[in-house]
Amino acid sequence: MHMDQIAKDVGVDLHTESLLLRAEQLAKLEYDKNIDKSALVYQLQRRVRTLRDQLQRRDLHLDLLRKKISVQDESTKIRSLLETERDEANIRAKKLQKQLDKAQLQLTECRAQIRDLKLQLSDAGDCKLTSLERAKKIDDLEKRLVESEMLRMRFSRKVTVLKEQLKSTSDSHNQDKTLNEHTMRVLQDDLSSIKFQLSEVKRRECSLEDLRRTVISLLALDSSCTDYEITSKITKLVAAHREFSILSKRYDDPLPSYVHLPPPSESSDPLTVDDFEILNNAYNKRPQRKT
Repeated sequence: MHMDQIAKDVGVDLHTESLLLRAEQLAKLEYDKNIDKSALVYQLQRRVRTLRDQLQRRDLHLDLLRKKISVQDESTKIRSLLETERDEANIRAKKLQKQLDKAQLQLTECRAQIRDLKLQLSDAGDCKLTSLERAKKIDDLEKRLVESEMLRMRFSRKVTVLKEQLKSTSDSHNQDKTLNEHTMRVLQDDLSSIKFQLSEVKRRECSLEDLRRTVISLLALDSSCTDYEITSKITKLVAAHREFSILSKRYDDPLPSYVHLPPPSESSDPLTVDDFEILNNAYNKRPQRKT
């Protein structure tokens, strides 16, 4: 059917249409062959037919090319339309996404405003309660103010009475103060005299302590010995000295032969009461044992 070149030029999409058109052309050619019987006419017709076939092939080829071009144009138009629609859809999607983001932001802002309004409403309720409580407190304070004013008047009267009493007590206090000052002077004089006497007593005590130390050192006693031991030692020394003086006088003055002196008895005490009158004081007492 000589359709190879046409199929290459037209393509696979229009191959069926080209075959149908070629079949119609062949049918017409066969019909024309049956009509023309003569050889010349047949040859001429054949040549004409070949030329016509070539022309028809070219026309068919041109038609197919036009159809292909139209199909390609339509496909390019459709593709461009699809691309434009896709771009418009993308733009719309971006716009819708932006609107959605704005709506989300507005929704969050509205929720925050709703929360703020709820908080303000609760604060308003609290403020209302506090205002009622403050009104009650103000009423109570006004009542207390009236009571305090009455108490102030009462206390002012008491203050005047107390001022008068204070004035009288201040006068009596001044009198007592003068009397106390006089007694204080007398007591100070007594205290100064007592201090002087106490200093004299301390001086005497120091002198007695010095005397005691000297006596202890002379008697070769311990410093921790008692006053009774010291006085007993002194009495023994005085008794020994008295006895020694009597014996020395006895041996110094010769007695007559007829005078016989009795020997001193063991119970006789050479010391008399008058001799020990100086030693009979507070230091000559034996210390009593504590039970």
